[in-house]
Amino acid sequence: DYYHQSLSIFAKTQDKRNMTAANINLGVCCFKSGDQRSALKYLKIGYKSAIEIGHKKMTADAALVLSDVYKGLNNYSKALFYFEQNKSISDSLLNEKNIRKITKLESKHEFDKELLKKESENTKLAMELKHSRYIQNVYILLIIIVICVTIFLLVFLRIIAKKNVKLFEKNVDLIKKSK
Repeated sequence: DYYHQSLSIFAKTQDKRNMTAANINLGVCCFKSGDQRSALKYLKIGYKSAIEIGHKKMTADAALVLSDVYKGLNNYSKALFYFEQNKSISDSLLNEKNIRKITKLESKHEFDKELLKKESENTKLAMELKHSRYIQNVYILLIIIVICVTIFLLVFLRIIAKKNVKLFEKNVDLIKKSK
């Protein structure tokens, strides 16, 4: 009864998708309650509508129940036809689903590959930067060592010069005293 109400509401709003679903659901309810003639009526409407709107899942669902209804009516040729329709559409949906999965996996693989490439480039750049800083630090250390040695030599030479001046003065004093 609720499906009849929803069907009339969807008909007024011209909501084809929900009208299709309501017809299929009405057909299923009629089939389960044993009213196979009404089930056929609603399921055929739902099946055709599902094809028109291009909704494969609803088309496959309607075809499967139609197959069961025709089987119950001993019309095995139509039961087989709708069963094959269901199987074909279900396989098509499965293939589409698998293609989407494969495409998603391929995209993920490409993304991961690009990410790995970027990480590799970043690692290489980091290593080059580290090496460059190491070389820079070695040069700075060498410059500091050269400056320290230079300062040490200058201080040492100055001390020696002062000692030489003192020695020279002592020598001069000695020479003066010895004369």
